Amino acid sequence: KLPEGYKDVNPKFTGSEWINIKDDGKECVKLGMVTPYGTSSENEDFAELVSTYLTTSESDFNTAFITPQTCTGTTAEIEACNELNTGKAFVATKLAMTKEYYKNKFKLDIDEVRDEVVSQILANTK
Repeated sequence: KLPEGYKDVNPKFTGSEWINIKDDGKECVKLGMVTPYGTSSENEDFAELVSTYLTTSESDFNTAFITPQTCTGTTAEIEACNELNTGKAFVATKLAMTKEYYKNKFKLDIDEVRDEVVSQILANTK
């Protein structure tokens, strides 16, 4: 079961067309998701958000998916940047809902889980 209201945050799912989304880290973020596969449905979006969050350092996750960029340049570049920032806001909202969901439903702090997972990944990849 998804957190209450999760699927309503940004319901722009692509279904089977997810395979046509570039894996450049921006196209899916503009849609408010963290991976191309996550754009296929709300359930896959949730799973991809959680798995990406749990295996990515806080700073890397925030840079890629949460922290808005300063938009400058041509009109087209500013529009693309604004789309990316809108998508990042959707990701931030869904992440907050997800953290609350795990805390209330399972008494689990996924920040602590992520810190341990990332620590073990780093320790075992040296």
